[in-house]
Amino acid sequence: MKYRLLGPTGVKVSALCLGTMTFGEKFFNIAEVDQTGADAMVGRVLDAGVNFSIPPMFIHTEKQKQFWARH
Repeated sequence: MKYRLLGPTGVKVSALCLGTMTFGEKFFNIAEVDQTGADAMVGRVLDAGVNFSIPPMFIHTEKQKQFWARH
């Protein structure tokens, strides 16, 4: 994995990140990732060296709240 500096902070972040808009609920009817799938995806990206993710801008449903409370 390649890493880059996060601005002037000195923090190194992976060049790839995990987007999570579809975790726990359908995203504009495109996809829905359940807890089992999300756990598997998170495990794979951590194993690959990814060290940050982008959470959804808004948590709309109880299902999404439960997912984010767990992670």
